[in-house]
Amino acid sequence: VAEPSLNPDYPMGKDVLKVLNFMLDKGENEGFVTKDYDHYVGGIGLRNLDFKETISLVGHLDVVPAVGEWKYEAYNATIDHGCVIGRGASDDKSAAVIGFYILKCLKELNIQTKHNIALLLGTCEEIGMDDVQHLVKHYGAPKFSLIPDGGFPCGRGEFGRMQILLTSKCKLSSTILDINGGTAFNIIPDYAYAKVSKNLKINKIEGKYD
Repeated sequence: VAEPSLNPDYPMGKDVLKVLNFMLDKGENEGFVTKDYDHYVGGIGLRNLDFKETISLVGHLDVVPAVGEWKYEAYNATIDHGCVIGRGASDDKSAAVIGFYILKCLKELNIQTKHNIALLLGTCEEIGMDDVQHLVKHYGAPKFSLIPDGGFPCGRGEFGRMQILLTSKCKLSSTILDINGGTAFNIIPDYAYAKVSKNLKINKIEGKYD
């Protein structure tokens, strides 16, 4: 959490790559099989990384920008009332750490599983999930995957979304000069503004709004 693993230049974003290498080094030090899938995804396998008979735990190491005012420092992993607070603590580095300790538990207790278990760590979930597409296209997919990146209850799918860029060749309005807000398309913006012409007549809005 203390590492600001933003990924503006995937798959070579140096910040998220630093965190990926950290996790792969920890896996190797614990005696697991590890692999860097072209910096898009990192794999840590209990016995191997043969996807044919593997159940994978999938998490991602990249985060969205830490914008707006924070009570605690965003990249500091502050512990308050037993909770870890910081950018990425919930989405989704906690899943990466939990998956790692699941592998560690199975290994240390010598629990024999019918299927191989592997932890897969993505690097660009927040900017389009091309990490998963690259993995599946070039290396295949595990037999079954569990993705701890959401709240209760369990879901077996996710709603779709569309990200588009609209460009106008002419002015949209003679009175609205500029509109802007936020820093990333997939987070609630911490600010928004509109720059308007001084000649624009604005009607008074009655009522109270939070």
